[in-house]
Amino acid sequence: MLCTSAVPKIKILSIIKTIIFKLFGRVSRPEFYFLPNGDPYNVDWLGAKNQIDAAQRAGVKHFVFLSSMGGTQPENFLNTIGKVKGDELSGNILLWKRKAEKYLIDACSTSDMKYTIIHPGGLTDKKGGASEILMGFDDEVCFHFIF
Repeated sequence: MLCTSAVPKIKILSIIKTIIFKLFGRVSRPEFYFLPNGDPYNVDWLGAKNQIDAAQRAGVKHFVFLSSMGGTQPENFLNTIGKVKGDELSGNILLWKRKAEKYLIDACSTSDMKYTIIHPGGLTDKKGGASEILMGFDDEVCFHFIF
């Protein structure tokens, strides 16, 4: 099972800027960065690719990839986190995850390894109990359940 992800770090001074802008009715978002080699390109693309390759070499029969919703949406806010102007490899966390998903699909098409890709999203801190579950394909909701 692959369930790794690049983890953004918030730029502390950007929080102050965001608060000041909000006081004057302007919109500003905090800024983020990634630690060296902890960026989406290295973790969500190269790291995932390496794990898929290793699983194939080890003879894994079924590979489960816990990815993320939004991989079909280049304009998604999550793709802007840690984006450095002029650096095509920076940011784009969802797009790098999606590239790794496609790599897994292609890798499995030429081997006996099967795969499952899960796109969780919309996690909440609500108390357990009755829950609404939406299921879909490529970021389009197809099924709606209430448990």
